[in-house]
Amino acid sequence: MFYDLYVDLLDSDPAIWRQLRLRSTLGLAELHRILIATMGWSGLRDYTFRSLGSAPAADDLTGTTPLDQLLSRQGDGLLYIYDAARGWRHKIILESILTLPAESDQGSVLCLAGEGSGPPEFCEGVWGYGELLERLNDHDDPEYDQLWQQVGYDFDPYAFNLDTLNQQLRGMPWL
Repeated sequence: MFYDLYVDLLDSDPAIWRQLRLRSTLGLAELHRILIATMGWSGLRDYTFRSLGSAPAADDLTGTTPLDQLLSRQGDGLLYIYDAARGWRHKIILESILTLPAESDQGSVLCLAGEGSGPPEFCEGVWGYGELLERLNDHDDPEYDQLWQQVGYDFDPYAFNLDTLNQQLRGMPWL
């Protein structure tokens, strides 16, 4: 069984989202690693999952809990919070449940679509990211050049490369 999940970085402007197909038996710790990979983050910060709607209570969620015990029907969801102090909050919604033949199996995870570059992890959440984008567009900002050095001169908040992300996901040894 595979799940198609829609992952939305809440309150992001520009919009940042991913649509993922993954095995329904993956645990939350594995989902965490997938999510940080899709955002381009280090994964060194704390994270939690919370239930949305009819999913089990937050106290029941552990890193080994498989998704199929948490999400059982279309529309079920989870809230994923990465680095709570910075407020990176993601809403995860089960879009569909699929049974795929073994020959179509290309691994445990695949990104089907997405929009927006993952924001730099050092930002103070989506609001700090918005401020960073404003400052990157302000040539008169005294730290303009330093900020561009920090994010990389090729940084584009609207960029999303599906092929590159899927290559990275396929290269993850733990999948």
